[in-house]
Amino acid sequence: MIPPSPACRTEVARRADYRAFYENYHELYLLYAQARIPWSTAAADVVSAAFDDIAFVWTTALSSPSAAALAWGLLRQQVAGSALCPSCRPACAHCVLRPAMADAVVLHAYIGISLSETATVMGLNRGDIGALLCGARRRLADSHRLVRAMSHMGLHVQEGGDGRGSC
Repeated sequence: MIPPSPACRTEVARRADYRAFYENYHELYLLYAQARIPWSTAAADVVSAAFDDIAFVWTTALSSPSAAALAWGLLRQQVAGSALCPSCRPACAHCVLRPAMADAVVLHAYIGISLSETATVMGLNRGDIGALLCGARRRLADSHRLVRAMSHMGLHVQEGGDGRGSC
């Protein structure tokens, strides 16, 4: 992707729709990046770069099925390039789960936003988020090490008859 010119970013940043998007999502994007990147200045830089990417494709995003989903993908891509995965951080979920599943865990269980808000931020519907979290619980329950990490994030696995957990 060709980097956006400063003039392009400035022009888009003046648009009311982009400013509203930025104001609605910046804080949660930053919380997500801080959960995955241990240095807050690096997290802020990554979020800033993601918003530069979003500005560059803003017109395309608005005509896409979900501007939020497109923007979330750009954020995820920027964060993944800088994220570390030590065993005590919520980012460890990203080592074993599909990206969307791990993102839902970080947003809902670690940051603590509602299912509806998680869905809105990721550009998905609430039912998809519920399914992602259920799948994450099952997958994480398969690994004793990750069950401990899950408890650090506030997720609690309810044991089912097969010992794998239930949703």
